[in-house]
Amino acid sequence: MTESNETLVLGYDLEYWKNFGIKKEISVDISPNTNSNILLSGMSGSGKSFSEFGLLTKLILTDPSGEGEYYFADYKADDMFECLRDTPRYRSFKQTTELLDIVRDRLDARMSGEDKTRHPITLIWDEYVANILALMREDKTKATKVMN
Repeated sequence: MTESNETLVLGYDLEYWKNFGIKKEISVDISPNTNSNILLSGMSGSGKSFSEFGLLTKLILTDPSGEGEYYFADYKADDMFECLRDTPRYRSFKQTTELLDIVRDRLDARMSGEDKTRHPITLIWDEYVANILALMREDKTKATKVMN
């Protein structure tokens, strides 16, 4: 996989490989000049969590200011993210929604002009759907708030 400092290669296009024997990269621009949104989806065991960890690492390493705020919600407390567990911007299980509130408050402060900084503020949420489904069973009002 070839990557520049501002491009993250997520994988390869399977259809191009099957039909033409061409290894076409699927990449995303993660430069600070873009307002990128990334959704990783796939079947169980397809490498989503591995890709998220790679994405988080790449975002941190390419942050030009070194002041970025990277938050990680890990609903299932996957062992892959064990190294993040004692960090202040990591939450697991029922505490994951706290990060959404924190990030929303940070972004609201920017939009209101109260916060003039422009470093990245990023939330990565592993197992979002499983988290929301569990929340729907426990507290539909809170689940609705999280989804809106």
